[in-house]
This record gives sequence, C-alpha cells and structure tokens, in this order.
Amino acid sequence: MFAYVDRVITLKIGDPHVCPKPVKISNPSETQKELDIECCPDYIYQNRKCEACPRGKFGQDCSLSCLRNYYGVQCKQMCSCTGNTKCDPINGCVCYEGYTGKHCIDVCPPGRYGVNCNEECFCAQDAKCDQVTGVCLCPAGWFGVHCTKGKYNNGQMYFLVPKYSFKSSISCIRKVSQAT
Repeated sequence: MFAYVDRVITLKIGDPHVCPKPVKISNPSETQKELDIECCPDYIYQNRKCEACPRGKFGQDCSLSCLRNYYGVQCKQMCSCTGNTKCDPINGCVCYEGYTGKHCIDVCPPGRYGVNCNEECFCAQDAKCDQVTGVCLCPAGWFGVHCTKGKYNNGQMYFLVPKYSFKSSISCIRKVSQAT
C-alpha cells in the first residue's frame, strides 16, 4: 500500500508559533500519546517554519480575508478612515477612486481618473472625463466611447479616427463620410 504526501512539515513542539493538538482517539480508555503539530491560527507553514499571515489575511492557514475596517498583518490593525477614504485590507485607509493627496481631498486633475488618479483619460472634443470611471462625458453633438463620432451635418456624418502611437496616446484626425 502506498500513501501520497503532498508536503513534509518539519515542525517541532518548541518551534515558535506551533500549536500541538491532541489526536482524537476512538477508545477513551487509551492514554493520549499522539499530537498533531501545526501552525497556530494566524500563521501559515512557509519556508520550513510558521510565519505570520500576509497582510490582509488571518485565521487557520491564513484562509480568511480581513473583516470590515481591519487591515494589515493578521488583520490586527483597525481603520479609522474619514472623508474620501476607505479601508483597504492590506494598506489601511486609501483614497476613493477620483481622489488623491495625503488626506484624499484633492479631486483628480482633468484628464486623470481612478485610484490616486493613476489612470489617463482619452477623450476627444475637450470632453470631460469622469474622475472615478474614466468615462468620457461628450459635449453636445458628439458621442462614442471617446467622443469621436459626431452627429449629421448637412447629410454628412463626422468621425474622428484615432491614431495610436507606441506610447498609446491618441491624436485625432477629422474624416468626413457621406451618410447613406
């Protein structure tokens, strides 16, 4: 008979963060002699030892994500977020999408959006960019994802055809097509 072992754990009772547990014995009259040796809750077996759960995780084998308003190593730190911030299970208080700055009071500048305003908008026709989603808010007479399609004018429809460079920036050329 063969047994499959997916990993060998080399823990000893005296190792840090090791929690020995008695093995259940089916016969209550027998003396308890065997122990299961495993990492304590909030620790995981890595690199041949019990290490603290990574940021944002806790529980047996670090299988649980932090509860609401908790973050960090073993989820032991509590968030006290205010204003335009939310609790991130890894880093603590972070800015909501659309805000930036040390205290998250600065709105994304024109042409930027997202977390810490790290994303760039690509809107034509001087369209405003939603600071949270990056959606282009097209001016009257224009539509499309990047506001590159115009409405009919004297039987013709106007389009702006994006030209992409290797830097992924967009410049637009005006093209006219005959409406059918």
